[in-house]
Amino acid sequence: MILIGCNSDYPEISFSQKIIDIGEIKRDTIIDVSFKFKNIGKEILIIKRITTDCHCTVPKDYVKRIEPNRKGEIKISYHSRGYGYFEQLISVFSNSQKNEELLILKGTVIREN
Repeated sequence: MILIGCNSDYPEISFSQKIIDIGEIKRDTIIDVSFKFKNIGKEILIIKRITTDCHCTVPKDYVKRIEPNRKGEIKISYHSRGYGYFEQLISVFSNSQKNEELLILKGTVIREN
């Protein structure tokens, strides 16, 4: 008999927050944020790659191998270019059962008075 759905032996990534709202910022500003997480699984978590939906949002260096019960963070740099509300999507690919986690960086770029 094969048991399916028992994920206790896999790495599992758990983010303290998946959405970061940076509020209002001025145009042509660079903001750095950190998405903090923990490997709550029983195996080593391997971050395979991180992608974003815009060249204005760039992942910085991050630890690629996280032991069970250890914490890590993914640093993201955002360069505001346009005006108005924005949502930047960040995809984190790993060896967890879910394989992909979606993070969101949002805010509003305002005009200077």
